[in-house]
Amino acid sequence: MTELQFLSLAVEDWLELLLLMLLCIGVLWFSVRRKLVGNIFDPFVLSFVFAFGINYGVVIFLRIEGFLSWYLFGIVALYCILMLLSFRRFSSMQGVPVVYRYFSYIGERRLGRAVFYSAVMAYVALSLLIFSSIGFGVLAETNRFDVARGYGSAIRILDTLSPFIVSYAALTIVERKQDRVIKFALLGGFIFYAAILNGAKASVIFSFVTVLMALSIASFKVKISSWQAVVAVAVGLAFSVVALNINLEKNNVSDQSIRPLAISSDLLTARLAFRFVAFGDTSYLTLPNDVIDSLEKDSIFARFAAPVVGNGNLSGMLGYEVADYSVGRQALLHYAPGSEVGGGPTSHFDLFSYVYFGPVGGAFFVLLLGCLLGRINRAVHIARAEAIQDKNKFLISLMATLWSRAVLVIIEPTVALAYILDILIIFTAMSVFWSSIIRTDSASASSRIE
Repeated sequence: MTELQFLSLAVEDWLELLLLMLLCIGVLWFSVRRKLVGNIFDPFVLSFVFAFGINYGVVIFLRIEGFLSWYLFGIVALYCILMLLSFRRFSSMQGVPVVYRYFSYIGERRLGRAVFYSAVMAYVALSLLIFSSIGFGVLAETNRFDVARGYGSAIRILDTLSPFIVSYAALTIVERKQDRVIKFALLGGFIFYAAILNGAKASVIFSFVTVLMALSIASFKVKISSWQAVVAVAVGLAFSVVALNINLEKNNVSDQSIRPLAISSDLLTARLAFRFVAFGDTSYLTLPNDVIDSLEKDSIFARFAAPVVGNGNLSGMLGYEVADYSVGRQALLHYAPGSEVGGGPTSHFDLFSYVYFGPVGGAFFVLLLGCLLGRINRAVHIARAEAIQDKNKFLISLMATLWSRAVLVIIEPTVALAYILDILIIFTAMSVFWSSIIRTDSASASSRIE
């Protein structure tokens, strides 16, 4: 089913689709809400409850309309249940996860300030390199993935440093209580700069959620009124609308092209509505007519290596375009085989699992992903409990950063696992470096005293 075919169907029965989406969001929310530290502002809510609530609404809608086989519907439903069961079970499992022990080791309080300033300087330097080379992602002529070819590693480092910077900065602002308005305004400016550079339409909302997640872990009693939450969401949506509008204009998509589908006279509103429905784009592109079973795939090792080594580097080593074999990209190429513009829909944990591991192996892989998310979530809970007595901003920021990146395994498993590896490498290296510097300075000071 092409995008136009689905959107035509969605517009015709928009109320039914909307109710199904809201129902799925509600079911997912009540399934996980007691397991989350950040409550409604937890990154897991954004990536799973909201995004996949919409996606599952699309899947059920396709089944009701007769475009989806019972077999594939059952696979998607089974994988959703397995993810929920695994996540809940391992979130509740007693004991201290290895990930928390490790982050406690590298997250010494005395290193926090030095690592923070190092992260800021590294971010500024890399962002200037990206800007001078390819410009702002939000202004990309085609899409942000296509223009970023060759700079994937640098952009991934920026995406790793950004949540740490906003988390640590927010904790420092709240802790010191001085000139909060000005400092939060500066933090907001950084968030918008990072979003414009990155080009991701949900970047602003995700950064706001990461800040609130860090404050939740730290157990700071920061009262957020309903109107403040509404304003924050409205600002994030405003950025999404502006970014979407710029992207459509850059790609010469006119109002006339979507006018037949518009459910209101406000075409920008229609565009935004279609953008939300796009959380289910990989599903409606691959599940009808069993398209998913005809998608080409490469080695599973190449899938996991590509985000780490870089698509361009791995393509050069293997002799073919590695990026073309993600599930989302394959879905796009199925309908536009001659497309040379990079990027495509995200792969989704369930569809990726089914394509690369099969129905049975995919079920085990989903359980493994749920286990990973559950143990990291358990580590976040322990960090919050510890923060009641000891507010180690460095450790709290590391946990908020890890959690904000880890939840992306729901959306794009291999890329999110690469993010987790990036966090381990980057912050371990920074901590070891500054620990050795501080230890050397301390030893020198002791020798002078003697």
